[in-house]
Amino acid sequence: MTKELTANDQIDGKLAELLTGINQALSDNESEKMLDDVLGVSKTLTTRLTLSWGGPADYVELDQDENGDVVAGRYIFAEWGDVATKELEGDELDKVAEFYSVYLDEMI
Repeated sequence: MTKELTANDQIDGKLAELLTGINQALSDNESEKMLDDVLGVSKTLTTRLTLSWGGPADYVELDQDENGDVVAGRYIFAEWGDVATKELEGDELDKVAEFYSVYLDEMI
C-alpha cells in the first residue's frame, strides 16, 4: 500500500512548477496566457497582532475580506530559530476574532 502524499509533501514541487511556468511565459512574452489560468481574484487584509517580542515571540494573524469579515486566522509561536503556525478554525477563530475585533475594526 502506497502512502498518499499530503499537500505539505507536494507544495515545494508545485511552487517550482508554477515558477517555471511564469519564467517560461515571461521569456516567451506570453504572460497573458498564464493570466488566463487564474480562476478568481480576491482581496484579503491581514492584521498581525503582536503579543510578545523576543524569545519566544507570538502573534495572531487575522484575515478579513473586503466586507471586513474574518475569513481565516493563524496563531504563530516563534522560539529562537524555530517557528510554528497553527491555523485557527471554527470556535477558536470566532473567539479570537471577537476578542480582538476592536483592532480589526480600525483596519477596514
